[in-house]
Parts: sequence; C-alpha cells; structure tokens
Amino acid sequence: MCDLVKFNSKLQTTFCEIVAPYYNAIRPTKVLFEHEKVSVFVDSLGHIEFCNLDNNLLATIDLPVSKDPSEKAHTAQYGTVRCGIEEGQICVYLPIYSWTDHYPNCDGEFDRWSRHLERWFKVIYNRETNKIAVIN
Repeated sequence: MCDLVKFNSKLQTTFCEIVAPYYNAIRPTKVLFEHEKVSVFVDSLGHIEFCNLDNNLLATIDLPVSKDPSEKAHTAQYGTVRCGIEEGQICVYLPIYSWTDHYPNCDGEFDRWSRHLERWFKVIYNRETNKIAVIN
C-alpha cells in the first residue's frame, strides 16, 4: 500500500524528487534502486527503511524532523523528498520547514499554515556497512 518509484542509478544522474501530498500519510513512497539492489521506504512522519530486493530490512531510522510533535507529520507530507546516489552512496533528503502563521480555510476554520523551507535533513546509507549517517 505505497507508491513505488524506480530509480535507475546507472542512467539517472540527478536526484529523484517525490512530491509528497497529504495522502502519503497513508500511502508512503518506496524508491527502488535497481542497480544498487536496495529499496528505500520513506514514510511521511520521517521514518525511513532501507531494504534489499527481497524486502529484508537492512537499516532503519526515525528522524526528528520537527521539535514540535504537531508539526512532525506536516514536514514530509507537504514537502518534497529527494532520493538519489551521491558519491556512491544512497542519499535521502527530507525538508525541514518553519511554520509561521495560519489562515482560514473555506469553512472559516484556521487549519492552513504558512511555511518556508529552513534546511534539508540528509540521510546517507552505506550499502557496504548497512550504516546510516544523518547530517542536518
């Protein structure tokens, strides 16, 4: 029950950008790195899993994408997730937003928020050691 994106690391030189709309809270994204024999599962809450092609878990991480728990889910749901190969390692970028203000929706309720991009969380997966490094 997730969206699958195929990334051919021998042909693609740029990162694969996945625009994550609201439904990704229920339908996360899985990126298949065919020539790397690794798949990456990106959940909207900042949960990332690295698996082999037999779906065996290699490594996993939960990113504290926001200090405020109420903002944590929104960080990835409404943003862009980037996946790709960088210096021979699989990298995933998650956006970190600053939520500044809210404005009314069509019902007059205040549930829409203004945001601007603060920085990117960078997650690096080393296929040889199955280790994850996080740079924020």
